[in-house]
Amino acid sequence: MKIPLAVATVILSCGLAATLPAATPFFAQTYEGNSQLFLVDPDTGASSLVGATGVNGMTDLAITSAGQLFGANLTSFYSIDTGTGSATLIGNFGTTTSMVGLDVASDGRFYGVEAGGGLFRVDAGTGAATLLFGTPFFYGGDVTHFSGDIFYAAAFVGGGTNLIEINAGTSTAVDLGQIALDVIPGLDFDINGRLVACAASGKFYEIPNFASSGAGVLLSVSAVGTAGVTTVPVPEPSVAALFLIGALGATSRVGARKTADPANR
Repeated sequence: MKIPLAVATVILSCGLAATLPAATPFFAQTYEGNSQLFLVDPDTGASSLVGATGVNGMTDLAITSAGQLFGANLTSFYSIDTGTGSATLIGNFGTTTSMVGLDVASDGRFYGVEAGGGLFRVDAGTGAATLLFGTPFFYGGDVTHFSGDIFYAAAFVGGGTNLIEINAGTSTAVDLGQIALDVIPGLDFDINGRLVACAASGKFYEIPNFASSGAGVLLSVSAVGTAGVTTVPVPEPSVAALFLIGALGATSRVGARKTADPANR
């Protein structure tokens, strides 16, 4: 993560270095009547509200290398303002009403998975989704592109969530095992190549050996229960400032509680 020097200096002078993301924050959204957009640090669980999307039941997010944020609910494709969280409808998928995962590949094309197991390509201009092939899994959330034809997705199996490797070149999918005994709708690679999963409970997991095993290692617990995540590729000053404001707000509230406590007088 490249943090503007002025912002980094303010953070350090305020004694808030521990709130800085180790690599880069993730954008994350809630799944509710008016889904909310947050910045979340997967290593510490620290979060900062960006704003309301105005979308009912947003299921996932995807961001381009240029920093343009997009989102999906079960039926439609949206662009999202990273400064306010407000979403604008681009169009309906048309071929599915259960799109739960969304990502943009390194070639700039968008892909999605539906709950019933299908992998789709999504037209960024219209939102129209084209089914590529089906898989025998029930996806509960995110899909993320790794490289070439390889994608990873989160599927509900038994009482937990398993990691699925999808090969778009051979139209096959392989179950790599359980991430955790948890409901995990969020999945993405950070800028250092770590595969990170987020649970509806707010827990963040790293999947260190994702190429051969889905086993997750707990990183942190956030106060925000998220439905989907996407890595901030290169944080702009506005993104860093948003995260800083959230951290400063949390710290000031803690300080106020300590001052009010007779034990601290």
